[in-house]
Amino acid sequence: MTCSIQDKLYFDGMRQPILGTFTLKLGQILSDTRALDKEEFANQEFFNKILTKAIGLKKGASAHRTMGEILDDL
Repeated sequence: MTCSIQDKLYFDGMRQPILGTFTLKLGQILSDTRALDKEEFANQEFFNKILTKAIGLKKGASAHRTMGEILDDL
């Protein structure tokens, strides 16, 4: 996507209406965003498993320990 920047503020762009242009690589942006999302979802699943295990331990034999101690061991 190519975007043009136009001067509509000062004198309605009488001297030079086009100030510049730039390109957005939307395909690359979408691809990178999808890759980051996939990685975040994978990390979230991992942390959910760890927290579920820690909560189970807190309810059981490790009830006297803090969650921080339990997570450090995991």
